[in-house]
Amino acid sequence: MTNGWIDIKNTDMMLIMRGNPAENHPCGFKWPIEAKRQRNAKMIVVDPRFTRTAATADMFLQIRAGADIAFLGGLIRYALENQRVAREYLVNYTNAPFLVKEGFKLPEDGLYSGFDENTKTYDRSSWNYEGAAGGSSPASIQGEGPVPSHDGGSVTGGVAATLVFALHTGNGGADYGNP
Repeated sequence: MTNGWIDIKNTDMMLIMRGNPAENHPCGFKWPIEAKRQRNAKMIVVDPRFTRTAATADMFLQIRAGADIAFLGGLIRYALENQRVAREYLVNYTNAPFLVKEGFKLPEDGLYSGFDENTKTYDRSSWNYEGAAGGSSPASIQGEGPVPSHDGGSVTGGVAATLVFALHTGNGGADYGNP
């Protein structure tokens, strides 16, 4: 969650994944309910379990335990392929306009580009990004992500997929410069 609970009352749509705020945060959960009542906001709950939060949802998507990263990957792909991204937000408030420098390669042998076999160190200059003017570094992204899932799923993958989806849809929150 990138904003405080009270700000949820201003939303038109909320996606709740791997959590049960109706039981775990009953005082804070009044704000999603207020958004539903006052703004006709839609609540989508994605979870393997049917919880009290899911019972109040407009749409409950029951996925297999551990499939949340694949689900978010599908959402990201759909958003990109169907031009359902906040392009202005991406360009102005994220590192999306930066390109990976020429010469960067994904690991074939488990080692990223720039590895020197003799010194056993990396030359990190090939890890930089090129901005519109070239040579710029992207801004760092910080966020509060999901907690470890009950099925032992990947926390890092879940956080990364959640942040990518949130940033592509322009939901970075006030702390990230979202106007």
